[in-house]
Amino acid sequence: MTPSDEMAEAGANGDPRDAAQGAGQDHRDHGHDHQHHDHEHRHDHVHGHDHEHDHDHDHDHDHDHEHSHDHPHDHDHLDHDEEHEHHHDDPAQRRVRQFAARLVMVMALAWAIFWLIDPAGGLYAAKIFLGITVEAAPWIIAAAVLTLLMEYVLRDDWLPRACGRLGWFGLPLVVIAAPLIPTCECGVVVVLRGLLRKGLPMPHAITFLLIAPILHPLVFLSTWVAFADLQMALWRSGLAIVVSIAVGSIFWRLQAKDALLPGEGCGHQHAPVTGLGARAERVLGDSFDTLLFFLFGVGLATALRVAVPVSTLEDLGGDVVWGPMLAMTLAFVSSLCSEADAFLAAGLHGFAWAALLAFLIFGPMCDIKLLLMLRTVFTVRVIALVMSTTAVLVYLSTLLLGMLA
Repeated sequence: MTPSDEMAEAGANGDPRDAAQGAGQDHRDHGHDHQHHDHEHRHDHVHGHDHEHDHDHDHDHDHDHEHSHDHPHDHDHLDHDEEHEHHHDDPAQRRVRQFAARLVMVMALAWAIFWLIDPAGGLYAAKIFLGITVEAAPWIIAAAVLTLLMEYVLRDDWLPRACGRLGWFGLPLVVIAAPLIPTCECGVVVVLRGLLRKGLPMPHAITFLLIAPILHPLVFLSTWVAFADLQMALWRSGLAIVVSIAVGSIFWRLQAKDALLPGEGCGHQHAPVTGLGARAERVLGDSFDTLLFFLFGVGLATALRVAVPVSTLEDLGGDVVWGPMLAMTLAFVSSLCSEADAFLAAGLHGFAWAALLAFLIFGPMCDIKLLLMLRTVFTVRVIALVMSTTAVLVYLSTLLLGMLA
């Protein structure tokens, strides 16, 4: 018989103290067993928790190890992407450059054949070609230097912010600022590409493209000297301002994504370029693209000038209706630098005053070499629309002045 049975029997025999003592002993034994069971349960739980913690720790350690193992690879991949982006040569720009190089090669071959057939004519063409090229070369170099300077001076967000605040009044501001960025049409495309990279909106860029070669201080001075008349210089500048602002206003809603070639300036830098060497490399690339089209444009203008002498056009140059149209055609074909075209215009004695004004205004805005150089920046459709609009406005304005004179 167990002690608890004996105590129970004693309780049954009438001793309540012994019964109570037996019940308390059973309760303590049961509590002890329960406490022992809880202790084992807590021990197992803690052990399991520790095991789980160790497992998680090992998993985190493996994850960190994998992350640290993959991180150098990702870093190298990012560096490779940045390097690829920095040296990225846009396919559209590459095709334009290749096309321009082929044009120059074809022009050189045609000139060599013409030289063999007619040595005297070839020599005359060479003189015209070299004359235009030598005249324009310093300004192309000056435009490259000026563009490089703007890369440092202008912040990327300054032009978009200023033009956005001014709205339409930003167009007159561009006209006022144009003489402070002196460039003729030989180098205006290089400067324009730099301004577009800085975020200059399209209407303002078009206005600058048209007015900058005419408001060049030396252009104003050369026009005054060539005609010995201040009024001609003032008329040239004043009417050019009206035409350029009008064209910019007509294309007010034109967006960069619809006008520029892929990869051309869009208002922000895709690949940050820092340092003098990197900036100079980009500007020289722009200048090289422009130079290829410039050379072909000069060659084409030379061929047309040899084939169609100026004297054959002077007979109709005095007509009020046909005069401005012929003068604009001559300016387009001649492709003279805006600093020297006034001296040729002053020698066109058969042309009316309004026709000479059309020659002086339309030539810097649109000639063969400029049209081809613009192909490195704008789409063909936009070039055709802008230049045809410019031609119509110049013709109508000079026609009206000729009728009123």
